Amino acid sequence: MSAIAHFLEEEGIATTLVALIRPHAEKARPPRALWVPFQLGRPVGGPGQADFQRTVIRSALALLESTPAPSILEDFPEDEPDSACVVGWAAPGGLSADTVLAEIEALAPWYERSKQRSGRTTVGITGLEISTVAHYLLSVDGERPLPNPRADFAPVQTLRYAVDDLKAYYLEAATEASERASGWQLANWFWESTQGGQLVKQLHENSFDHRVEERRHAAWWLVPDGWASRETVERTWKVSH
Repeated sequence: MSAIAHFLEEEGIATTLVALIRPHAEKARPPRALWVPFQLGRPVGGPGQADFQRTVIRSALALLESTPAPSILEDFPEDEPDSACVVGWAAPGGLSADTVLAEIEALAPWYERSKQRSGRTTVGITGLEISTVAHYLLSVDGERPLPNPRADFAPVQTLRYAVDDLKAYYLEAATEASERASGWQLANWFWESTQGGQLVKQLHENSFDHRVEERRHAAWWLVPDGWASRETVERTWKVSH
């Protein structure tokens, strides 16, 4: 988005944007940017937070009235309303599986309940069944990797979409626990307490020295910095600089 902003500004169109990763904005130096301390994928806050989302958008638009400068980067001063941990929250009951496939099976009733309640799902960007997604991810770095199940996608694109589907499946299922957790609790549960999270972390680690350049780029986006080890985060930034 920062690169697009530079292009539009060169054409005489004023721009402002919301940045989720501050170092990226610092390096790209878009004309105007508002950094927000939210989870990736939630640039204006979580779902159902209309008033808060409007506040974020107005703050970003207000930068258009700022004194002209080569680059303006301001910090949004608030956390998301649901960032505080919910006391007593626990993941869906009965989830003590020791494999990704077993977790998916155990979460199935909770996922279906979530889909019925909301009338929608964000799972399906790959167009594949979640079990197919899991089998593919489990094989990617194995001795006998499965063929790319989406031949119309580049392998790294299939990897990204498959990881997105896996995360969405787990997180949507977890919203049906007895208490509604904060967004941070849900993310922490996925990355720290599930086999699915550990699988993606391993794919992330394997990306750094991968023989395929496009796969090495995946080290940037597979795991958010907040849930990667300190050593992994430092390694990512060394690669980027």
